[in-house]
Amino acid sequence: MNRRVYWVIFLLVFFVSCKSLDIVSSEYDIPLLEKKEIFKQLSVNSEKESLNNVLFKRASIVINSETFKQNFKCNIALKRDSFLRVSVLGPIGIEVLRISFEPDLVKIIDRINREVIFSHYSELYTSIGLSLDFQFLQKIILNEPYSYFTSDVLGLFDFEYCGVENSFYKFSSVKEKKLNRKLNYHNLEDLAYQQFWINPNDFYMVRNFIELSDSQLKLDIRYKDFKKRNNDFYFPFAFEIEGSMENKIYHLQLSFTDIQFNASNLIGFSIPKKYVKVYR
Repeated sequence: MNRRVYWVIFLLVFFVSCKSLDIVSSEYDIPLLEKKEIFKQLSVNSEKESLNNVLFKRASIVINSETFKQNFKCNIALKRDSFLRVSVLGPIGIEVLRISFEPDLVKIIDRINREVIFSHYSELYTSIGLSLDFQFLQKIILNEPYSYFTSDVLGLFDFEYCGVENSFYKFSSVKEKKLNRKLNYHNLEDLAYQQFWINPNDFYMVRNFIELSDSQLKLDIRYKDFKKRNNDFYFPFAFEIEGSMENKIYHLQLSFTDIQFNASNLIGFSIPKKYVKVYR
C-alpha cells in the first residue's frame, strides 16, 4: 500500500454517512425519563474515570469504497489526554506505518519510505473539511458522548431531547421541527448538526452522527458488541462506520478481540536517527 492509501485508511473514521441502525429490541416499554436523569445515568457509565489507557491488540479493520477494498491488522493505544497511537501491520505482521495523534501535533513514521512526518490537525481540516482535535478522537475511541461544536456555542447538555427512536433515547443539536423543515425544503446550505442515541437500559452511546453541509460530509459511527468491564462500565468491541464526502461512499468495520484496560505497556514512538524528517 502506498502512503496515500494509508492516509485514506485513517481518515475514513471521519468520512461517514447516515445508515439505519439495527434495532436492539422493541418488545419492552422504555421509560420516558427526563433529560436531566438520562444525562446523570449517562455520565456514570460514559466518563470512565478509572480508565487511564486502553490497548487494542491486533485490531481487525475492513475498508470498502467505490474504488478499493482493504483488510489489515493494527495495534492501537490510547493514553488519556496524552496520545492515540496506531501501528499498521503489513501482510506478514511487520509494521509499515506508525501514527501518533497528540494534543497539538500529528506524527507519522513511514517505514517504507524511511521518513518521519510532522503535521497538524489543520492539515486534516484542509483535506476533509472536518474540524478535528485530539479530544475529538479520544471521545470517539472511548465511546464518550461529546458535542462536536465548541462549548460556548452548544454544549452537550444543550442538545434537544427527542424522546425514543428505534428503542433508544435520541438527542439532537437541532430541534426536530427545524431540522425536518430544512430537509423537506432542501435548505442545506448552512446545515450543521449532530445527533446521538443512548441505550435505555445501561446508558451508553450506541450511535453518533454528524452532518456538515458546507463540506458535503457526513459522519456516522455505530458501536456494537458491548461488554461490561468489572462491573464498572460498558465498552464496545466493534465499530461500524459509514461515510460519504462529496458523493463518495466509504465503509469501515473495526473489531477487537483483545482489549487491555490500564495496560502496563503501550505503543512507544521512537524516531530512527537515519529517517528523513518532513515538516508540514
